[in-house]
Amino acid sequence: MPSADSSWEVSLARLEGKLDAIIASNAALTVSVNGLDRRVRDVETSMATMKQQLAEIDSQKPAKTNWTAVASTIAACLAVGLVIADRLFK
Repeated sequence: MPSADSSWEVSLARLEGKLDAIIASNAALTVSVNGLDRRVRDVETSMATMKQQLAEIDSQKPAKTNWTAVASTIAACLAVGLVIADRLFK
């Protein structure tokens, strides 16, 4: 049967081993989290750059034409032109 001092030393050694394992696991987790954080920051930077480029491209596009207003204006001009032509050539 082991002595009390030996049992105490074994328990302390096991505790130290568990602490070492926890510290190693924490270090590996920290490295992994730092790597993921760096990758996320790179993706966020790329997304911001792409959004800025898209905004610049959109700002360079000509304004869209309101076709209903254009068609209404053409129809009104034709109507006035026909009324004037009717009065002039009667």
